Amino acid sequence: MAMPSPSFIFGLEPHLIRRNELPEAYQELLRENWKGEDSREGLTDLIYSDVPLYAILSWLRVGVSKDMIQSPSRQEVAELVQLLGLDMVRDIVLSMVILRSYRMGICRRMVRDEFWGKALARGVAAQHVGMMVGAKDPTRCFLSGLFQDLGEIVLAETYPGRYSGLLEKAGGDEVVLRQLEREAFGVDRDSVTWATLRDYGVSRGVFGPMFFASCELRDRISSLRPTEERLPDIMRVATLIADLVTADMKQRMKLWPDFIKERNCLEVSRDVMNNLGDKVVNDWWFWGDLLTFPTRTVPGFGELSDWNERGAEPKRYNRTGGKSLVASSKGAGLHILLVEDDSMTRLATRRKLEKAGHQVDVAVDGVQALAMLRQSPPQVILSDWHMSGMDGLELCKYVRSTEYGERMFFILFTGEVDETQIVRAYEAGIDDFIDKTSSLQILLARILSSRKSLQHWESIDRDRRIIRSHCENSRHQAAMMKRDSLTDTLTDLPNRRYAMDRLREEWARSDRSSASLGLVMMDIDFFKSVNDTYGHDVGDAVLREVALTLKNVTRRGEAACRIGGEEFLVICSDADLESTARCAERVRKAIEARVIHAGAFQTNVTVSLGVAAKSAATQDINALFKATDEAVYKAKENGRNCAMTWPAMKVVDFSNDGLDCRDAG
Repeated sequence: MAMPSPSFIFGLEPHLIRRNELPEAYQELLRENWKGEDSREGLTDLIYSDVPLYAILSWLRVGVSKDMIQSPSRQEVAELVQLLGLDMVRDIVLSMVILRSYRMGICRRMVRDEFWGKALARGVAAQHVGMMVGAKDPTRCFLSGLFQDLGEIVLAETYPGRYSGLLEKAGGDEVVLRQLEREAFGVDRDSVTWATLRDYGVSRGVFGPMFFASCELRDRISSLRPTEERLPDIMRVATLIADLVTADMKQRMKLWPDFIKERNCLEVSRDVMNNLGDKVVNDWWFWGDLLTFPTRTVPGFGELSDWNERGAEPKRYNRTGGKSLVASSKGAGLHILLVEDDSMTRLATRRKLEKAGHQVDVAVDGVQALAMLRQSPPQVILSDWHMSGMDGLELCKYVRSTEYGERMFFILFTGEVDETQIVRAYEAGIDDFIDKTSSLQILLARILSSRKSLQHWESIDRDRRIIRSHCENSRHQAAMMKRDSLTDTLTDLPNRRYAMDRLREEWARSDRSSASLGLVMMDIDFFKSVNDTYGHDVGDAVLREVALTLKNVTRRGEAACRIGGEEFLVICSDADLESTARCAERVRKAIEARVIHAGAFQTNVTVSLGVAAKSAATQDINALFKATDEAVYKAKENGRNCAMTWPAMKVVDFSNDGLDCRDAG
């Protein structure tokens, strides 16, 4: 089935990826959409220069910890690209570029931390659900889940003022917000997501679910590829799991019946589904650290099942609105994992701890303890030393080797009193030890002493959140300041500084690849008389309307800017003289046809345009800029409302569907 063009539903071309804020290699990737074997060297060089990107690719390939990733050699990068495949690497790199570009924005009512935290959870869930049901590309499922609601961000950034109003009106109701989007913009967010991802070159394997979910596109679907038949199901289950992970207690209790229903539809056991949920949470934490997205503490899905299926989830896990990474408080009992191979000792100790108000899980040996740690990480581990299989010291060493095990308080429960052995135990990483003959009061005192350690970690987490928040705010302010410095405040078009920077970039690219480059400059005809007759407020309105028309008619590869006063510039990438002239004539006709309503001003305006293209005779950027400027003056001398080409100084005419530059006058 042939895919329709994005222009079918996306009237506005997405200009929101700020190419000028990205390194040149990423800008080239977005412009050229590197494909095939020719892109291998470029992608390898790009990843080699970006260690965080290499960490992301490595995790998606083999799941290694980011702490294990040092600056890679170019050979290691090349091998990773070979293992993943060019198409997959290209999809991941493009996705990370888009993610970085949309991380910040100007729609102030859009809570981006909340949006991206949930999107990340949905992406991780989609990857694991995809693996469970045998999807061909679980990594692309991850990207699909991550970007499923990208259209919401695109709409918010395209219309920040209007979208803020919709968010306020919707009051947090997702269904109402989607309906308001359709009424306000005439398009659903799934269509916008599909069009945005496709427009920037991401493969069908990523944007396919949005295509099938779109109300605008659903009627156009005549068939599904076999590998795509389960994509909507995967996304539905992933969205539900993400909602459970990011929801508060009340929301989670409402969603839990749907989780049970999906579990039954998938025909998997309770334990299998709970293990999947725990894997999602663990990977969500990893990705949150890697991408500096906020995550939160979530109890194990086994506990959530027990609590929610009897409608009694403890409030203490939500005491800080889901922000704390340590679920403990001064008066609450602790979550303890008791590891003991003697059944009588295990039973007696468990009863004592539970009577003291603690929540206790039990394991008979180190191997079983490890399985329980992954499902439901405790705050305190109370382990016997000598056990068959994996003993207490081996268990402690393994726990300390994991990221989540660093913050657990480990107490060794033993009869050893030999000084050498006790020193050995502390070297293995225990926090405390207790003799098995000690009284109940001593046991409880040792366990309660772990609170200081837990509070220490809570303090660290709080400081991390504060530092992360400050860093994000600083990045946001820096991005806003840079955007403001490159944007004309009246028309919201890029300004002269941006225009000259972009022109230098395009000139350098043209030199490297022998690509053509065109330039269109234009002046609004008789604009001074508009200001003198109607006032500067009307003049400003005319400038905004002309800028809006310019935005709407320029196409991909054509960058429209305001360079001062009533002067505008369009930089045409990969465009020869004829293509540039077509752009100029398209702009001229669109502006002439638009009637502007601004107070007493109820008519149209016209523009005079100059057209030039880089040639062997063009010495530098200044020469190209000057040539275009001279052509504008010739257009004015010719009576205005026309486009004039340089150097022939001919009037652009496409009346015969081809460039026919006639003599002026």
